[in-house]
Amino acid sequence: MKSLSTQELLKRVFSQPTAPFREGFVRSELSRILSSAGIPHFIDKTGNLIAGVGSFTELRRQSSSYRVALMAHMDHPGFHLDRRLGPRLYQCRWYGGAPWGGMNHQSVRLHDPHLAPRTKSTVALSGVRGKILPLPGKFQGRADGRVFKVKFERDISEFSKMSFGGFDFPAFQRRGDLIFTRAADDLAGCVIALGALLDQETERLKSKTRTPRNLLAIFTRAEEVGFVGCTDLLKQKTLPKNLWLISLEASKTLPGAELGKGPVLRIGDRVSLFDSEFSSLLWSVARDLEKKTQFRFQRRLMDGGTCEATPLSLNGYKVTAIAVPLLNYHNGDANDRPAPEAISLRDTVQARHLCLQISHFLRTHPKWRIQRLKEIASYHRRHQKQLRKKITYHGETPL
Repeated sequence: MKSLSTQELLKRVFSQPTAPFREGFVRSELSRILSSAGIPHFIDKTGNLIAGVGSFTELRRQSSSYRVALMAHMDHPGFHLDRRLGPRLYQCRWYGGAPWGGMNHQSVRLHDPHLAPRTKSTVALSGVRGKILPLPGKFQGRADGRVFKVKFERDISEFSKMSFGGFDFPAFQRRGDLIFTRAADDLAGCVIALGALLDQETERLKSKTRTPRNLLAIFTRAEEVGFVGCTDLLKQKTLPKNLWLISLEASKTLPGAELGKGPVLRIGDRVSLFDSEFSSLLWSVARDLEKKTQFRFQRRLMDGGTCEATPLSLNGYKVTAIAVPLLNYHNGDANDRPAPEAISLRDTVQARHLCLQISHFLRTHPKWRIQRLKEIASYHRRHQKQLRKKITYHGETPL
């Protein structure tokens, strides 16, 4: 099996346009890569892509051992074509966050899933360029389905109602260690999960015993409008409870979560804290890698947003999260002007490696709780004699 570098995966996946409820180009590219590597996968009734097993039945049948599932979402904030208002003039609706303060006259690009060429090309349809007309009043915050107008460069009468788009930024542009793109959140997470699955498959092919796949991936839809794809998957009640889940994100840079300083072990988001046992296990694996290799990582509560670990946790799953720091979150720069998002290639490579390593530690239930209790008990045994020495201090009444 040909090994695909993280940079190559980023270029292939980032080249696919996406928006909430319009993730088909990304899903098709992920599926092509998985198929080429011989990794089983399937699409659930909602359109989420599950990789590492061929069906929910297989997932449940193999649930006697502990496994890790990496979760990333395939959408990014963008718009849907709504209705025609005049020659080349259309009403559109935006879904997900956006830098509304600077979007007047901003260039966008429209894509139609029905017009994509029927070839095995990995580059999606280039689309048609347009400009956002001045927005009335003040547009602040997030309001899914917000209406605005776009004037396109040419007639688009052949485009269907399923057409969608986003900002007209380059799909992939490397400057040193930084990768600039129109949509790193969360296509970078998809690449990390995909890369870790490919690495696991390489290990399996080299092994004489062909060990079972205990690292899976779940690629979800419509996260940017409130975890809709993830929630629907949870409502299906098809994920076994002994599946330990890692939410993968490209998340807003913060102090202690900076570009190029390694992936971030995310112990919580804006809404919730994640599982202590799983987060500590992830930390132990990262520290071990740091001692043995040039691996670097960061660790903190990332409260710039909420990720899929929160709904998973609320539904009783063991969850933690890994993030790569993201510049220009939701395509908004420091001045609330539209800009390409950017991530560190090095951070992404190391996050991919960490995901593979953590899967090696969960073939059976970890002994984290027992080990921590033994460690704390050993401190007590060592020092309890000093704790019980009777010392009376001046002015203190003995008990």
